[in-house]
Amino acid sequence: MIALLVLRPGQLRDGLNALLSAMPEIGMVAQTEDAEEALSFLAQQCTELVLIKLDASDGRPLGPVREMKRLCPHIHMIALIEDDKDLLVAEGIETDIVLREGVRAPELKAKIRELVGS
Repeated sequence: MIALLVLRPGQLRDGLNALLSAMPEIGMVAQTEDAEEALSFLAQQCTELVLIKLDASDGRPLGPVREMKRLCPHIHMIALIEDDKDLLVAEGIETDIVLREGVRAPELKAKIRELVGS
């Protein structure tokens, strides 16, 4: 399975990359910095899983995030959020699972396995 991380470079992205890379069901982890870049990636190759950091305060349009699901209908999307404003955004773009930033690794791994049917 291919997973796509949609996060700005930094500790969170590095940590999630390490976590996903260590999961036997994930064969490859691709990374993009934002939703527009992720959409371009998905236009070339659909992935089974997208993990995206949502931030309602950054003012970026969410059309590309919605378009990801239209482009790759079988994609599973997990949104990481910081607060309730982000939760409203996540619900508006039809994510499969919404988790607060700082979720523990075992919980995240369990949610991923549950979501993708492993």
